[in-house]
Amino acid sequence: MGAGVARQNEGLAMRIFSKIAATFRWKIILVSAVAAMVEGYDLQVVGYVAPVMTQEWDLPPGAFGPTFSIGLVGLMLGCLLIAPLADRYGRTRIIVGSTLTYGTLVFLSAMVDSIDALFWVRFFTGLGLGGALPNITATAAEASPVRWRITTVAIIYCGFGLGSFVGGLVAAALVESYGWQSVFVFGGTASLALVPVLLFGLPRSAPKSASEAIPARRDAIPVRLLFHDGRARFTILLWIIYFTGLMDLYMLASWLPTTISEQGISIGTAALVAGLMQIGGISGALTMSPLVDRYRPSPFLPLAYIFAALCIATIGFAGSSVPLTIAAVMGAGFGIIGGQITSDGVAAKVYPTHIRATGVGWALGIGRMGSILGPFLVGTALAFGVDVRTIFVCSAVPALLAALAYFVMGDLKASEDELVDSGIVA
Repeated sequence: MGAGVARQNEGLAMRIFSKIAATFRWKIILVSAVAAMVEGYDLQVVGYVAPVMTQEWDLPPGAFGPTFSIGLVGLMLGCLLIAPLADRYGRTRIIVGSTLTYGTLVFLSAMVDSIDALFWVRFFTGLGLGGALPNITATAAEASPVRWRITTVAIIYCGFGLGSFVGGLVAAALVESYGWQSVFVFGGTASLALVPVLLFGLPRSAPKSASEAIPARRDAIPVRLLFHDGRARFTILLWIIYFTGLMDLYMLASWLPTTISEQGISIGTAALVAGLMQIGGISGALTMSPLVDRYRPSPFLPLAYIFAALCIATIGFAGSSVPLTIAAVMGAGFGIIGGQITSDGVAAKVYPTHIRATGVGWALGIGRMGSILGPFLVGTALAFGVDVRTIFVCSAVPALLAALAYFVMGDLKASEDELVDSGIVA
């Protein structure tokens, strides 16, 4: 009798504990999504106000190219050098410190009076963003059940895309009445307000399942581990996908408002249309990530990048047609942003806990090399008088290369199963 009551009490305690644990995990995911939303705003905000700043400062076409690129250089270095520190010192510390850094710098961006000053502010802003984003991804991934990990990461990056879209809305609403400075003030204030939310909402250390609790050797080099235990082929192809995908993403994110307005669409409308790319991306991510979670990346992700390539080329032929431009921009977002978000989930799922921040951080860091090159190439092309149609047709090529890399990668699900059998992936 007593033993039966004890078992009932034990079962009740386990159910209560499970509900508390589930609530805690969803709180982590929600906070991570909000943090990603703020980051998405701060990363893309310059692209939305660049046309106005170009006119106010009387700058030549393409002048913002180096500024777009240097922010991404900082982002790349943050992903490669700062984000991996979390695998040793803890995710929350790095996320909070990075958020405090970039939030302060975004706020200070409202006070710059030249493109040279903005150049350096954006570099250090990028460092902070790069330190935070991979760890937000890793934290949310570890809070998620493994079977929904790709979808969970997709939700986080949908927050990032939503933040970018909000940037377009804020720019359209504030610039004409309060000037471009107000857009930076809004973003910096939101970022600094996020810091206490992160302190109380994120765990001191990432939750781990029993199968994931595989400690890394103290003397191990985390980057080297990305090529161990059958991960080398996946890592190399993932880096190619990130490089080409982010090259296209930031070509579009940085230059869409400017190039669209050059084709005869007003600056305010151009900012709104550019923001719709993020809505397309959110739709793509929420469509593809559950499919990839259940099946595998192929054929969903290769087809997404091929579709994106067609839409990117179409933007160049849309001219001043707002409906066609909107459709093409949203289609490009569906494939490029949706594909990239889903790829982030693939990376977070395949890499084990003890190198997850390093794996995601280095993939993003390699991708940032492409994101730096993309805006620079478009800025250079505009400076040399290359027409917008040619620029968009050429911009379709990286998306096709990303599709090819996924085709070469093949059946990732089989590779994951091998890692599970060897105890590397939960």
